[in-house]
Amino acid sequence: MSQQLDRFTGLLENIFEIKKSDLDFGIYRILNIRRKEILQFLREDLPVKVKAIIAPDAEDREKLRAEKAQLEKQAYDFGVKVEKTKKAGRYAELKYLLAQGADLESLEADVYSHLYNFFNRYYEEGDFISKRRYREGVYAIPYEGEEVKLYWANHDQYYIKTGENFRDYSFKAEGKTVHFRTVNASTEQNNNKENGVKRCFMLMPPSKNAEHKTIEANGDDTELTIHFVYGMPEEKRNYNEENYSAMCTAIAKRHKAWLFLTEAPKDQMPLLEKHYNAYVAKNSFDYFIHKDLQGFLTRELDFYIKNEVIHLDDIETANEKRMGFWLAKARAIKHIGGIVIRFLARIEEFQKKLWLKKKFIVDTGWCITLDKIPPVFYEEIRKNKAQVQEWIDLYAVDDLNGNGELGLREKFTKPPKPEFLEQNQNLPVDTKHFSREFTERLVASIDKLDAETNGVLIHGENFQALNLLQERYREKVDCIYIDPPYNTSASEILYKNGYKDSSWLSMIFDRCDISKRILRDDGVFAFAIDDTEEKYAHNLLDTVFGKNELGTVVVRNNPSGRPMKTGFAVSHEYTLFYSKNPDVVVSKIERDESLDKRYKEQDENGYFMWELLRKRGSDSERADSPKAYYPFYYDGKTFRLPKMKWNDFSKTWEIIEEPKKNEIVCWPIDENGIHRRWRWGVETAMENLPDLLYKENGAGTVYYKYRPPEGLTVSTNWIDSKYSSTEHGTGYLKKMFTDYTLFSYPKSIYAVEDSLRVMGLKNNCLALDYFAGSGTTGHAVINLNRQDGGGRKYILVEMGEYFDTVT
Repeated sequence: MSQQLDRFTGLLENIFEIKKSDLDFGIYRILNIRRKEILQFLREDLPVKVKAIIAPDAEDREKLRAEKAQLEKQAYDFGVKVEKTKKAGRYAELKYLLAQGADLESLEADVYSHLYNFFNRYYEEGDFISKRRYREGVYAIPYEGEEVKLYWANHDQYYIKTGENFRDYSFKAEGKTVHFRTVNASTEQNNNKENGVKRCFMLMPPSKNAEHKTIEANGDDTELTIHFVYGMPEEKRNYNEENYSAMCTAIAKRHKAWLFLTEAPKDQMPLLEKHYNAYVAKNSFDYFIHKDLQGFLTRELDFYIKNEVIHLDDIETANEKRMGFWLAKARAIKHIGGIVIRFLARIEEFQKKLWLKKKFIVDTGWCITLDKIPPVFYEEIRKNKAQVQEWIDLYAVDDLNGNGELGLREKFTKPPKPEFLEQNQNLPVDTKHFSREFTERLVASIDKLDAETNGVLIHGENFQALNLLQERYREKVDCIYIDPPYNTSASEILYKNGYKDSSWLSMIFDRCDISKRILRDDGVFAFAIDDTEEKYAHNLLDTVFGKNELGTVVVRNNPSGRPMKTGFAVSHEYTLFYSKNPDVVVSKIERDESLDKRYKEQDENGYFMWELLRKRGSDSERADSPKAYYPFYYDGKTFRLPKMKWNDFSKTWEIIEEPKKNEIVCWPIDENGIHRRWRWGVETAMENLPDLLYKENGAGTVYYKYRPPEGLTVSTNWIDSKYSSTEHGTGYLKKMFTDYTLFSYPKSIYAVEDSLRVMGLKNNCLALDYFAGSGTTGHAVINLNRQDGGGRKYILVEMGEYFDTVT
């Protein structure tokens, strides 16, 4: 095997993850099943195919060499130099062709070298990245003539975030159980690299003050717990190998039998090592799935061949035979590259199908308040220890037994009296605490369960949860509120390969796009974000919604400000409002009662205040609106307009009727003698004459009844103290939960509430809250509220940013 072939097959083995045969989950399981077939293709079939493709061109070269040798022999037989014969021209041509061309071996090596360069160029740590290199340091992007195009390195891929959830991992073998535990995860700062050093799993170092030992066993030595930390190492080292070696050394001292656990006698790898590798992989691998890998790589291979194999600049200087060698090489690269691409695409398509396939619902349950449950079930409910303890823990209920004593807040001792259930009808019963038989009886006892149910909760990965809603709620949702991770230094998600912004765009784009499908044509979409990704968010939403932006609201969520290195203190974030339909208008919001205190007057039509009819400020002069410059005649009790005729030439009203002796003429002239205009035109004035008031202020002033509008037009600057996340987000959680830090960066309930008001809350509202922050493993909860009887309908969705499974 040539060096070039060896290098190329080594790259393909890396691409096909051959070296990770110990991993037995997800796509690795499929690769392991086909491992023998893949290796046979790389090591045996591939070289044969390459030779077969370039053989015809090599045969042509052998013919040239034979012809040259024949001319030399003929000249030798005649005792002359071949350059002196009549065939000298042909001989020179043959020498040139053979000197410029390549033999079978070198042509084969050249093909492998180009294939290596191509696949290596696009492949990075398990994924193919869309970086089309035009030449060294210069890249090209696909462009279809748009005025402005948003493009990112992973735009055509699904981003699958599996890492940094640090779930406990356990396995059993031969009656023994091994637990891997992460006791410290430091992931909150910067990206997954600092000065070229990656965060990684490290065996927890021994310490006298540590809460846990590095390795612990229970009393009868049937359970072993191994503790790890995850963070920035002090230097670049292969901690994965060092961990396993150190782990084996520590186990060998006291628990040697654990080192020889196997699943089958033929296992080549110790079971402990196999599961350790799976534990690290599951907690640190995130990856992309290409939406069309075959199409992408085929297009890029064509571009590569045209740009770097067939040198266009040399076409005019090369002869036909030389071009033939180039074409032979290009043909071999395209053919072999196509075979490899199709092989890769089959695996990628399978993985994509797994990702897009609707996930099974593995468990269902109901939370039903007591007022919806027939009393016949009360006896079983009050005797259920887990249910009563949940009431105690969550609601700190008092007087469980109706005897006037303080309720049990710490633990269940005896069931509450039946009267307690009758007096607390809003307490929810969660069927997870009861048997399946009880649940089935309870559900069957409620008529029109779907109509009575005002919420549906789905726990799962957010993309999969939204995918589950597609058919049932397609184009039925009126408004969507989404709060994705902001990607700030304080709440940054760790992304692979350093593609922070690109990975964020891929993750958010797919979820926005699939959310759009359940939005009504007149629906509104709200997107909360801050300065870190705002510039990309605008372009992203323009791509999804076709530039149908309704407005951008600035929300002062942190009045005290978050200090930055630049010296500024950031106190704001944004809410971007978009729609599917360009004709959509956001709703006005309800008036605050404090605003109505200005309206102290009242008549048969409601409250009002007297407002100056003469226009003030900008566009208030006569020339700005000539038709709004006319007189009122006032007799001390009533107003009237004189007979007038509009002169289109002079742009003035010609007054035909003179005032009566007892009438005052009122013009819109201010105290400085400037001729201004009225707020109303003539038609509006005629309709509202009874609502006018005259006040003697020098030249006299006309006022009109200004009534409070039905709603307020939404301002794009929300600075009220109620939008503070600290006071009305974290502050509320402190009152509700002991460990409120489980919820990272909660929003002010008023910021969310007012955003939903702006969007109308007409029927269904979908609110997506992507928990961000390193300490949150997250969960996806979709709460669909279908409240009948004229009440508003909405969907509330709280979603974690990444998951292993969907339930």
